[in-house]
Amino acid sequence: MNGDLLKEIISNWHISIPIIIIVGTALWKAIWKASLWFHGVNVHMDTSNGFMVKTDEKLVYLTRRIDALYDFLINRSGRAVDISSSPLSLSDYGEQISQAVDAPSLAESYAKRLQAQSADMNPYQIQELCFDFSRDNLLHDLKEHDNANYDKLTRCAFKEGIEVEKILRVIGILMRDILLNQAGHAPTAVDDRAPQTSDS
Repeated sequence: MNGDLLKEIISNWHISIPIIIIVGTALWKAIWKASLWFHGVNVHMDTSNGFMVKTDEKLVYLTRRIDALYDFLINRSGRAVDISSSPLSLSDYGEQISQAVDAPSLAESYAKRLQAQSADMNPYQIQELCFDFSRDNLLHDLKEHDNANYDKLTRCAFKEGIEVEKILRVIGILMRDILLNQAGHAPTAVDDRAPQTSDS
């Protein structure tokens, strides 16, 4: 997997170099802030309780920074599986993942299971049903009843260096489109029945 990632970075150097610069700068800032913090602890620490509070706060801060960097590298460098428009749709990378795991076939199979349950739902409810099922139930069901496809999904996640939940998201989007089409709705109908915010 590391070799594939290195090849991808080299082949996309015009994208990778700015990312490396940004990540390197962010890491340097984090290290610099950490060094200032350790100096401040040595100077200003009054009690052991105060030290522990400061430690917890800094650990939370550093954890959030690391999570933000991970999100940037994985989700914003061409590896997001969906496009954050409304309604959600597959990105180019999501389409690649879909083909790699034969997601359309899986989506069609599981959409049939939800067809009766979704019969009286509006488009937004159908979307939520598909997303909830793909996130909470689909992987467990594959593990119990379809080892071949379970292995295919988990191997793909490992090879791509992404969370398996992203692949489940791809299947959920395809399930939604199937059920909406069967009900005579376009995917854009989701917006028409989405819950409205108080200031809309």
